[in-house]
Amino acid sequence: MAASPGLLRCTKTQTPLNLPSPAGYTDVPDFPPSPYILVSATRQELARQVHYLKTENQILRSKLPKRVSVTPTERRQLVKAARGVGQAIKELVAIVQPATLLRWLNADDQPKSKKKPSTRKPGRPRTPEDVRQLIVRIATETGWGYTRVLGELRKLGYRLSRQTVKNILIEHGIDPGPKRGKGT
Repeated sequence: MAASPGLLRCTKTQTPLNLPSPAGYTDVPDFPPSPYILVSATRQELARQVHYLKTENQILRSKLPKRVSVTPTERRQLVKAARGVGQAIKELVAIVQPATLLRWLNADDQPKSKKKPSTRKPGRPRTPEDVRQLIVRIATETGWGYTRVLGELRKLGYRLSRQTVKNILIEHGIDPGPKRGKGT
């Protein structure tokens, strides 16, 4: 039985003594038929197969929602597959816009920046400690409330909000309101 040149099957071999060979198999690999179909196909056959697959993809795409989200793993797979395709990618891509895929390709080609992770805490930075000490000192020595303390700070060139001054006084256990009564 002669095998066709396109499809080779792996068979067990027998030695002259009817014993199996050490490897147990001939050197002819056993591949699934699909790679052999592609290898043995002519350009016209490949073009017909690609046309069929494109038509099948269009039908499947019409059944999907309008927007398909792509995971990072899928994105890497698309970029890897699109590398050798060239300009034809604009006609082939269906999951994302061609411009998006080209942007992914360009971003993947650029070296990753070695940006140091920020040591800053999230949120607004704290008021500097020397300003905080100045607010507490003015409030304790004069007995003024936070509005008047803020006025003095503005004369000295500091730009703070009333609420910041009030919060600092409360943090240090000082009543933010002015001292009232005889002697004031």
